[in-house]
Amino acid sequence: MKRLRGGEDAFGETEAVPTPPVIGEAAADGRHHGVHPSGKALISWRDEFQVGVRSIDDQHQHLVRLVNQIHNALQAECSPQDLEAAFGSLARYTSSHFQHEEDLYKGRHYSGAEDHSREHGDLLHLLGAYQQSMGHNDESRIRSLLPRLHDWLLDHIKGHDMVLGAYLNSIGIS
Repeated sequence: MKRLRGGEDAFGETEAVPTPPVIGEAAADGRHHGVHPSGKALISWRDEFQVGVRSIDDQHQHLVRLVNQIHNALQAECSPQDLEAAFGSLARYTSSHFQHEEDLYKGRHYSGAEDHSREHGDLLHLLGAYQQSMGHNDESRIRSLLPRLHDWLLDHIKGHDMVLGAYLNSIGIS
């Protein structure tokens, strides 16, 4: 595994998750975060993933970027520390995002709340199990997670989150 020069991790991220640039746009430093230098992203954001609630859509774009950063780290054979940092950022941001969604529907009589929260819990449990394996430098486990994470994220956005977005729009939240 290689370490990037200057002590910077492979993701240009600090512990805090900054407000991300829009996918496909360069960040203030001129780099395109979340896209491998070859231009190959694991997930490419498309307008069809928008649920119609700005805060959720922005967070979904950032989740896609974080998944792509892990993919990029594996492709670039980054150090285990960089990979662990990227995975930790994904796990923390995912938890925060799920809490945001749940805060939006709690107390608003959303009929899908229980199923939606259960889906969130299932992914957080999976991420927790993988995060525990990070200490064992088990890169193959992370590689095996990416297709599952890709499918889960896109299925969840196009399913549960689209329904949630329509409900929130119907009660004036956009």
